[in-house]
Amino acid sequence: MGAQRLDVVPTRGVNKLSGNERIGADVARERNREMFADGVQPLTDMNAQQLESATRRRRLDTRSKQECRELEGAIIESERAERRGGTALIESLQHDLLIMRKRYHQLGC
Repeated sequence: MGAQRLDVVPTRGVNKLSGNERIGADVARERNREMFADGVQPLTDMNAQQLESATRRRRLDTRSKQECRELEGAIIESERAERRGGTALIESLQHDLLIMRKRYHQLGC
């Protein structure tokens, strides 16, 4: 409880002194997915992160997909309330956030 969301982007590839960039297969796949997402964005109206979430949720049943969408909105709203809320309600908000995040993770959202 009381955890804060961290938006961390790991490094991708290693640059040598010669200026050559060496990347692994995982980074190459990630870049390809991003380029694909950029290419189909006019059709899907989703950025790379949204397309990744939609792809990950594709295997879920309809009820779980709906729960993921509801949890996503509730988590964002609770985080906002936590930031602007007073100290009296903060522990309750953090407890609710913890439960929602655990369920979000269990569903594989």
